[in-house]
Amino acid sequence: MKLKREEQVNKYRGSLDSFVKKKSLNLGFNIHHEYPTDRFYFEENIQNIAIKKCIMSYGPRRLKIVFPITKREDGSSYHFSSYYYEQTLKSGVIVPRLWLCYSVGLDCVYCETCWLFANRHYSYFQKAWINGVNDWLNLTNKITTHEKSLQHIEASKTRALWKQNETIDKISERQYSEEALFWRNVLERIIKIIIFLTTGNTALRGHEHKQKCNSEHFDGEVRLLAEYDPIINQLLNDEKKKVKYFSWKVQNEVIELLATNIRNYICDEIRNSQCFSIIMDSTQDIVKLYQVSVVIWYVVI
Repeated sequence: MKLKREEQVNKYRGSLDSFVKKKSLNLGFNIHHEYPTDRFYFEENIQNIAIKKCIMSYGPRRLKIVFPITKREDGSSYHFSSYYYEQTLKSGVIVPRLWLCYSVGLDCVYCETCWLFANRHYSYFQKAWINGVNDWLNLTNKITTHEKSLQHIEASKTRALWKQNETIDKISERQYSEEALFWRNVLERIIKIIIFLTTGNTALRGHEHKQKCNSEHFDGEVRLLAEYDPIINQLLNDEKKKVKYFSWKVQNEVIELLATNIRNYICDEIRNSQCFSIIMDSTQDIVKLYQVSVVIWYVVI
């Protein structure tokens, strides 16, 4: 059973009201709708760039459904047809009209390109194809006129630039992610080497003020790992990577972070234990200063 236009609009307006009440409206875009990019759910002039990107990522709403029938006063009836989505050129080639979209909530067609990217300050700016057109009798002429308008042409150019920039952003984001993952793996291996050496009370290096501060232990472990690990091998042999994270400062910082983490872990265990005892003792060092040591005994169940 087909719904009348007023009933259908009320139906979608009710779903819109419940949609607005949800707390998850961070962007004003709900993917759980049957038609999430329908013009009915959005304002006339979208300022939020994130919403524009979401709408573009979904692509134009080229719906192929049983379209509602609009009756005229003279008794004739018309409705939208999906064949308007395509344009037949003089050469016989069929080209899709990707800008043409149908709104179920408004029962009209609109230009998604002009809605998102039209210049509102243009002297001959028109809202008709943004708010929707439902003159089905003269739709062919209106589509042809709109495609040739300067407003639509300029908006199409802007949309093409957005797509190009989006591609560049994705490439840059992928490069940044790969670079961050590489250095995360490098630091993870450095931490593992330091933990391995310090567990056996092995010195990492010699005197810090010497020019070559890395001892054969840490440096040897790194070079041994490089023979079997492609990440460390790439780090050592890539001349473009000037930063290696092998300096004594990085080693000290890693040791300090590890010590802080272990200290916090022990403190959490003590707080959660049912009982613990404290033993304190002191003694003088070589310069006659008292050094105090604190020993805590606790039980973990």
